[in-house]
Amino acid sequence: MLCCFGCVRAGALETSSAEAALGAVHVWYETLGDGSDQEHLQEFGTVGAGPGPLVHAYEQLAEALRKQMGRDQFLAHFRGLARMRLLQAHPVYATLGEDSVQVFVEEERTMAIEGIPAMAWFEGFVTVTRNPEGWRISSLGDVKPEDIIDALDEHLPGRGDPVEAARARARCEKEACSVLRKTLTQSGTEHLNKVTLQTPHGIETVSLARLHDGEWKAIDSQPEDR
Repeated sequence: MLCCFGCVRAGALETSSAEAALGAVHVWYETLGDGSDQEHLQEFGTVGAGPGPLVHAYEQLAEALRKQMGRDQFLAHFRGLARMRLLQAHPVYATLGEDSVQVFVEEERTMAIEGIPAMAWFEGFVTVTRNPEGWRISSLGDVKPEDIIDALDEHLPGRGDPVEAARARARCEKEACSVLRKTLTQSGTEHLNKVTLQTPHGIETVSLARLHDGEWKAIDSQPEDR
């Protein structure tokens, strides 16, 4: 059996980068978790730990992001926040680099929207980069509110069918795209789900996250050697 030392080493570096970036994301959300926009929550009394955790979380961002987004702008981004909870986080291996990793996240926010208490869910990708201070989040711009109205459309690919979501990601019609393997976790969101397809262009494994409302979202895909 042939062994490519360089390939093994590259794979180890990628795994190490992914683990380090994922760890940085979890630490950042733990820091921010009980932070609250107390200034706009006065009518609800004392909420959470106040703005302190938010300020600390801002200071933990990569310097490049802090240059783009001032502290006041960062705090305004979380206007009305009472509590933040990270539901899931998964590194994206298709775009993985030694010094930069995209991580898919899903958040649950307890907040006041125009004075009305509400729960809101956000999802998207954060970018984590290696800095002199360690791995830090360098982009938050892709994390947006989940479209819970569109998610009610039962005809959307992936609304309740992970295979259809995988096929949509692979841009492969049902007739030309057969399922080779499925690894799915029906409950909970900590584990990444995978569907391996035989497409006209080869074998492709699609990674999916199951959102809080049951929707399947394809977040990564990689070709697979036979």
